[in-house]
Amino acid sequence: SEAVAVVGVAGIICRDPDRLPAAFWRSLLASNVGRMAWLAWTPGLPASTVRSLIDSGFDGVCSSLAWWDGKGAWMIDERNRQRSTMQLAFPGDPFGLDPTTPSNTDDAEDDSQSQRARRLRRLLRVAAVVGDALLVPASTWERDRSNEIRAVNRWLADQSERGDVFMPTDAVRTLSGPDAPLTAIVRANAPDLRAADRVVIVLVNPDADAGASMRAETLTSALGGFGDFREVIAAGDPATTLDPCETLRLDPDEVRIIEGRRVASITIPETPGKRSGETATRASALAAIAAPRIAIENVTPAVDGGRFPVKRTAGEAVRVEADILIDGHEKLAAVLRHRAQGERDWREVRMEAIGNDRFAASFPLLRIGRHEFSIEAWRDVFATY
Repeated sequence: SEAVAVVGVAGIICRDPDRLPAAFWRSLLASNVGRMAWLAWTPGLPASTVRSLIDSGFDGVCSSLAWWDGKGAWMIDERNRQRSTMQLAFPGDPFGLDPTTPSNTDDAEDDSQSQRARRLRRLLRVAAVVGDALLVPASTWERDRSNEIRAVNRWLADQSERGDVFMPTDAVRTLSGPDAPLTAIVRANAPDLRAADRVVIVLVNPDADAGASMRAETLTSALGGFGDFREVIAAGDPATTLDPCETLRLDPDEVRIIEGRRVASITIPETPGKRSGETATRASALAAIAAPRIAIENVTPAVDGGRFPVKRTAGEAVRVEADILIDGHEKLAAVLRHRAQGERDWREVRMEAIGNDRFAASFPLLRIGRHEFSIEAWRDVFATY
């Protein structure tokens, strides 16, 4: 190993490492400390054999991700079994058949270049998130016509410059169920998600023929305490903010990578005397009595007519509905106003008429803590005439 290290070899991948006893590897690798990386080629080996190789002193093992169908739980199970060491991931087998190429000749005739490109993008993006290091076979690089590899490398380099580097022991788990239309995997920058301050979600459509969709709040609500979710690796476009109220739609074989960071919980300073907002509430009620006859009734969600706060999970989208009536035939317009308690400014969402004098709108819960919402309605003179 000293001889090859001198000529600039940074690492070696050992094929069929299980053919030699663990004692041999321990003796060989004990003399290699600090010289170069030794990686064991472990796809297809039993878990007990992989554990023995890790304990023998290998610097890392190779992931079986290249053969993942986008749905099976085995890939995450394998990754977590081997989390005590570095795992090399790749979008194609560097020693054999590239998983992005059909194994059947008839299939190859029907398989278009765009379909192969989509499979490459899927495997590459998942490997960039789940793996600790990335290896791209030369055959895969040559077929990259969309600069996808450059985009992934740029994202990984940006993380390194910010100091946002993941460790092999970091938590990786699925957020979606086995029958979900999309597969969602999250990686945190700590062994326990509760101790993390940054997460990366990789969202996969495993279907090569049909698109699929998922409510964004399915992801954000499963990660309470995290917010500022932004989609990254968007072909050079600026990061796109993820709204829990929206529906995510992915094309066949599409993969999206979304970053999120822990956000501060909402705190409310205590004030002596009257409860905060009591005087303002009374003034608003008196003003409402003198206003034109517009009634806002049957507001949901509500607990015991508003006596108690409604409970939700951070990251969810709250759907608010109400009956809004007017004494006449004029058209109505309404907005849902919401804010975190303690904030000065309100945010507004236009409410949509859903039939029978019922209006609805949704707002996201971006932080843990109390939130407030109200409904404002008025005569829409423009819509009436």
